[in-house]
Amino acid sequence: MVTMTWTVWEPSSCVPFGDQQMERFATASSNWNNWKGRIRDGWGTARSLFSLAHPHLLRLRLLDSSHYRSYAAPLFQRYVQSLQPNIDVVDFSTALELLEIDPESVECSLPVLDGYVGLADWDRVTLAAIARSRSPYPAFEIGTAAGSTAILLSLNINDTVFSLDLPRDDTRNQFALPRLSTDDAVIAGRRRASLLEFRPRKNVVLLIGDSATFDFTPYYDRIGLFFIDGAHSYEYVRSDTLNAVRCCAEGGVIVWDDYGGSRDVSRFLNQLAGLGVKIYGVEGTKLAFSRDVERIRESIC
Repeated sequence: MVTMTWTVWEPSSCVPFGDQQMERFATASSNWNNWKGRIRDGWGTARSLFSLAHPHLLRLRLLDSSHYRSYAAPLFQRYVQSLQPNIDVVDFSTALELLEIDPESVECSLPVLDGYVGLADWDRVTLAAIARSRSPYPAFEIGTAAGSTAILLSLNINDTVFSLDLPRDDTRNQFALPRLSTDDAVIAGRRRASLLEFRPRKNVVLLIGDSATFDFTPYYDRIGLFFIDGAHSYEYVRSDTLNAVRCCAEGGVIVWDDYGGSRDVSRFLNQLAGLGVKIYGVEGTKLAFSRDVERIRESIC
């Protein structure tokens, strides 16, 4: 059984919901989402019917990015994961057992971020459960972005969350290692830590720098959970993983985002697993994790 506490996150307030409030909020949200879904589905059906009348309209329909994301992205993720024979994909309960977390008594807090979509819901539940189990050790995150994951971690760890991201005035010529064009697109469109600007968390420390050149020595052997969600090139994922194993305390866990969503992330993790490192993907998410820190250190150092 997973017990979740929902917290509304607004610029001017951060209010824990009680059971009755949560029930009313969930009902209202569900009703509104149902109506939005009906309108969206009805409009989508109408467009599909109209597209059958003309080949040009059909082509536009097939090129609709929202429908690509809805249907093609999950299929692509499963396809990429199928190419990684060395990594076992386990369900949520098995993942908890591998992490020595009692599946019958999982508690985690999830922020309700108005209008912002970061990690998918099941990814957030998984990451929150892992974070809660590593408390009171600090957590370290590479890739702050808007700050949603930093907020999530801060609600589930009774210690400091260190979050590293690029400076706001970065240019493409400043980076120490090769990156993917998709990373450049994300950087160009992001507003760093925007969710924390008006409502900072006392236990979140924002750090600035390129993860390939950042000085991690103050964090060596201190971190209980190290979350890697920075640049997705093979070179950066390898570098970030090397720094993660140096920072992890005894019993620490490394979690990678975009396993199955990025070819380079998936390829690197599969190679590590081929060297005997125990790495697991979590079914229904883009997360992979490992507690096999020493073997990772031996494999890539």
